[in-house]
Amino acid sequence: MLHFSDSYNPVKTAMIRNVGRKLCCYGSRVKLITVNGERVGEFETDITVTSIAMTSLPEGIAVNCLALGMQNGIVRLLNMWNLAPVRDIFDCSQLEPVVSMQFVAKCTRLFVCLASGRILCWQGEDAPSKKPPSLKIVRASS
Repeated sequence: MLHFSDSYNPVKTAMIRNVGRKLCCYGSRVKLITVNGERVGEFETDITVTSIAMTSLPEGIAVNCLALGMQNGIVRLLNMWNLAPVRDIFDCSQLEPVVSMQFVAKCTRLFVCLASGRILCWQGEDAPSKKPPSLKIVRASS
């Protein structure tokens, strides 16, 4: 269970549970609950969720998203109003488990840490352009 403290957003808790499917396939179920205990929505996936992050933009100006880092290297963005999928972002050459994520710079950049220790930075484009986010590889100096 993760707790978020943010003056802009009424969401307090997001829960992730691993869900057993058939014999060898597993996934996750994400539930979003408001501060008042009201259920916003639920999202279930066959792929295990390994990390989670949330945008913190003022409501009424933008739609906040919940970012799910997946075991297969995909970052799935969900609408915070009803947990509907918005888009998947990934790079075919970087498909390994996402272990942590953080939105920065007014939520225009998403830093993603992979299981290998590699850090990726997804840079959002201008909203009207409808272009997918671009990938920037961040090389850490030793």
